[in-house]
Amino acid sequence: MKLRISSRPPPGGAAVLAARARPRAADLLGQAVHATVKGTLLLLLVGRVEASASAGAGAAIATGPTAGQPGRTVMLELFTSQGCSACPGADAFVRALPALGYGRDRVVPLAFHVDDWDDLGWHDPFASPTFSARQRAYVRSGMLVGPEGERAISGAYTPQMIIDGHVHFSGQQRQRAIAEIERAAASPPRVVLVARAALLPTVAAGANGVTDAGVQVRVEISRPDRPALASSTDGNARRDVVRPEDRLPATWRLWVAVVQRAARTAVARGENGGETLEEAAVVRRLSAGLALADAKGRPVEVLLTVPRELEAGQMEIVAFVQDLRSLQILAVTSTGLDPRP
Repeated sequence: MKLRISSRPPPGGAAVLAARARPRAADLLGQAVHATVKGTLLLLLVGRVEASASAGAGAAIATGPTAGQPGRTVMLELFTSQGCSACPGADAFVRALPALGYGRDRVVPLAFHVDDWDDLGWHDPFASPTFSARQRAYVRSGMLVGPEGERAISGAYTPQMIIDGHVHFSGQQRQRAIAEIERAAASPPRVVLVARAALLPTVAAGANGVTDAGVQVRVEISRPDRPALASSTDGNARRDVVRPEDRLPATWRLWVAVVQRAARTAVARGENGGETLEEAAVVRRLSAGLALADAKGRPVEVLLTVPRELEAGQMEIVAFVQDLRSLQILAVTSTGLDPRP
């Protein structure tokens, strides 16, 4: 069942809480999000860099702590919709995170707009069935828990916040969100990510012949409890040596998202009709999950097309690692784009 939580009744209904049956989603998160977002070219490369560095590269940044540093960067997922009148407050909280002292080195938010409200008067331009499938997969997994072990609302609802793929609660509960962020940050890091993003002016031609721009993202993955990848020298050639202990667990997946830093939308109809919504950290593209065991300890590259209307300065790239067994987020990092072609 899909729960819609709203401060006033949805059109055509008298109940504040409306439940609607949704099509069955994949039972595992990995299956649910492996489908490429419509209109997105996805290319996964493992190992050597195919693109020249002259193509332009964003500044490398590691927002997760390195070995010996306390705490780690937390990932906050918000499942939201422009058609839900209870959601603007949750979106405002996400927008306010840096002002509250939670910059990207402490919290990386991802606002996933779901399409469950699109048939109630307003079509959310940022909504995707892929994002709705991700939310339903969380629910079907049975892995989500309420704060401090408390019972929480069951099912998928908006606005729903999920901290590090584990704890969920209403996105209207700001103090609870801060408490759960602090709790998650206190746990030791299991993975360290360093991401570097390059803007590619042309990566593919669409059906109408218009070329799409793209981003090439290179992610280095290491574990604080393991030494760096070993190397050996054979004559003048230097090569990496992949030891058995360097291989990452088979259930670990890497995802990369293209995120719009800020958005402003005048909503004409639906529950928020007449309002202008200010939103932040809006996910525009989400890659499939890449099995990190296949990377064998080497850097991973992901190529994604980007929405034509987005400029480089409006985008940030988020990479995160999630365990398909527990659904917990093991690491997350965020980086900007070099605007040069």
